[in-house]
Amino acid sequence: MRGKTALILLLIFLILFTSIYFIEVKRSEAQSKRAELAMRLFNVPIDNVRSYSIKTSKSEIVLYKESDKWLITSPVQTLVDSNAVVENLASILGIKIERIIQSPESDLNVYGLTEPRGAFQLNTIDNKTIQLMVGNENPIGDFLYVKFNGSADITLVSQSLWNQVNKGLFDLRDRKIVHINPLEVQRIKISRSNSETIVLEKREDAWWLVQPVQSLAKSEVVLTFLNRLASARIREFIDESLRDLPRYSLDSARLRIDLFSGSEDQPTTLVIGNPKDKDRGLVYASNQSLRPIFLLDTWLADNLEKSADDFRDSTVVLSEHQF
Repeated sequence: MRGKTALILLLIFLILFTSIYFIEVKRSEAQSKRAELAMRLFNVPIDNVRSYSIKTSKSEIVLYKESDKWLITSPVQTLVDSNAVVENLASILGIKIERIIQSPESDLNVYGLTEPRGAFQLNTIDNKTIQLMVGNENPIGDFLYVKFNGSADITLVSQSLWNQVNKGLFDLRDRKIVHINPLEVQRIKISRSNSETIVLEKREDAWWLVQPVQSLAKSEVVLTFLNRLASARIREFIDESLRDLPRYSLDSARLRIDLFSGSEDQPTTLVIGNPKDKDRGLVYASNQSLRPIFLLDTWLADNLEKSADDFRDSTVVLSEHQF
């Protein structure tokens, strides 16, 4: 009987000990989290940000989130590189306070905050606005002086903040030459200057060459072609409009690629013109649905300029009824 009583007491002790242990662990974790949040420069969750801007002497970029999708609204209206934008904003919001300095307003010039070299502003979904001025580096060069608009405190933070505020438009904007899912493309039309037009169609799980000859196509070659288009990136933006196509030899381009996905009547169209700089290996190009004129690597343009024989599966002999 005594042994049974001792076992019950031991079980009660273990239950109480375990409960107290987990309560203390949770309390410690909560305290650590509160301490970490208290040391952050911004106490704003990334999902609560509706828009933000980064400003330096060279540019000001404004970004707005609509239905969980980020867009650049200034200096041009364009799509973003989602990964780059999320990383940029998360890095800024994650900056920690190193030290707070009490200093008279007259000393702002000492810290580079009278005419700050950079600024960051965010607007939250509950209509709060936070503005941060970015000043000089400290004498050692590993920290920055920053100050919130409306606050007297000057804060010392990691120099990495400047790397994020100093981003350019090219760093954050979308640089895909076309927006396609290679597996959803159903029809491809390739028009080359002074050469035949090539048309390929997807029928069930196979690709077919229907112009200039009718033949089964090499599906692996077609998919490689589409994947190359989907993964290619713009090297440099030249003009944000399509008003002066002749200037960039895009009115009578050497290569035009129309991509039809699903039941869409309007294709995604890539137009490639003449070289801009042979030494740098760049050519003019444009995506006519996105409007900007940009530069591509010449080697990429050369690889996209396919002939019918490149796609044709010459190992298969087909009868006419297969078309």
